[in-house]
Amino acid sequence: PYFIQNSWMKENENALVATLLMPNILETSINDNKIQIENITEYPFKNDFNFKMSQEKSSKFTLKIRKPDWVKKVKTNEIYNIENDFVVIEREFMADDNVHISFDAEAQINTDNAGSHYYTYGALLFALPIKAKEVTGKTYMGNFMDFTYEPISPERYSFKERVKTKYEMGKIKTKLINQDTGKSEKVVLIPIGKTVLRQITF
Repeated sequence: PYFIQNSWMKENENALVATLLMPNILETSINDNKIQIENITEYPFKNDFNFKMSQEKSSKFTLKIRKPDWVKKVKTNEIYNIENDFVVIEREFMADDNVHISFDAEAQINTDNAGSHYYTYGALLFALPIKAKEVTGKTYMGNFMDFTYEPISPERYSFKERVKTKYEMGKIKTKLINQDTGKSEKVVLIPIGKTVLRQITF
C-alpha cells in the first residue's frame, strides 16, 4: 500500500499527477466531480499507456504524466507541454474519455562502478540467458518440491566495443566476445525477469 498510494498525486486541487507508470485505478474527485482513471498498460515490458477516464460529467483539469529520463520521444495525439519531466495535458475531458500516450526508447549500454557493461531498454535491465537443467530437491507433504538449476554450459562473455546494438521485438541484439574461444558472437539479450540463470554484466 505504501507503494501504490504514491502512484497518483494531486497538485493545486485541479491537477492529477501520474507519478508511477504502472497498471492501477485512481478514484478521486475534483471540485466535487467524481473521477475514475484506469491506467491500462503492460509497462515496463511495453511503454504504451491508455488512461481510461470515467466521470460524472465532463470537466476541465490538468493531467500530468511522469516522463522517465530514458524517454527519447513522446508519442500522443494530445496537445501537451513538458514541464519538469512531466507530460502536461490540460483540456476539457468528456464523461468517458481516453488519453493514449507512448514513449520511445533506445537500447542503452551502461557502465557500472566496476567498469563492467550492462544493457537496458526503457526501465528494463537485459541479460544473456544461460541454458540450465532443472534438479529436483527436497519433496514436501502434498507433493511440493524444491528445484535448483545448474548451467549446462559454463560459457562466459565479455563486452565488445563498437558493435551495432539494437532493440527488436522485446529483445536486444548485439555481439559479445566468448571468453573460451576469444571470438565475437551474435547474442540475444532478454529482460532479466524472463530468465532463470543469466549473465548480466560483460
